[in-house]
Amino acid sequence: MAAGVAAGLIYGGTTGAAAGEDNAEAAQLVKAMTDYLQTLEAFSVKVDVGTDVVLKTGQKHKLNSSGEVLVRRPGALRVTRKGELADAEFNFDGKTLSILSRSDNVYFQADAPGTIDDLVDALQNLYGIDLPAADLFGTRAYEQLMTGAWSVTYYGQASIDGVACDHIGVRADSVDWQIWIRAGDKPLPCQYVVTSKWMSGAPEHQVRFYGWNEAPEIAADSFVFTPPADAKKAETAPADEITRLTNGE
Repeated sequence: MAAGVAAGLIYGGTTGAAAGEDNAEAAQLVKAMTDYLQTLEAFSVKVDVGTDVVLKTGQKHKLNSSGEVLVRRPGALRVTRKGELADAEFNFDGKTLSILSRSDNVYFQADAPGTIDDLVDALQNLYGIDLPAADLFGTRAYEQLMTGAWSVTYYGQASIDGVACDHIGVRADSVDWQIWIRAGDKPLPCQYVVTSKWMSGAPEHQVRFYGWNEAPEIAADSFVFTPPADAKKAETAPADEITRLTNGE
């Protein structure tokens, strides 16, 4: 009983879904979020990212980074990311992918014609690079999020950075994940946590979203990549901070 009272004090009211129970309304909140994101032809958002890495010693190490995402659909994306072991910039103009590692002062370029969906797939499959919460922004977001899901639970309302958010948990075959979605008529994601439950140490990947701009002024050269004059061109994509740490670099 005490635990139930405490949960009520923490989470507060609901949006019609029964807190703590699997229900269709919880899944519909996720669907409403992905549908709303698809209505945005362009947007920018700031992100704080925390990713757990389990070292060979068994110790769990959390890597933190911050950055900003700028999107213009269907085929333009810029992501900046600055963390403990990486200071990187990703540029995509619908034709070419450019990755700049400021920490190493090297850059990499590759042909990548297509949409943002195509780019995200290429980054993951060809280069082993994950952009922060990229699965939320693609045109197949809801389908991809719900693949293998067998439980969707509404936990109630919580506050993220002072914003009332609906808290939803999803259990799937390979991961469990939670999302906090801004309550109201603009259901934007405020926080996203993915737990890899079958990996040793159950590492988590957490992204906090803030500073949303749903109608940014985008300069003509926003997605044009110009490397620093003294930067060297690399033949392979620069390793990100997670790859560096797990490889012991």
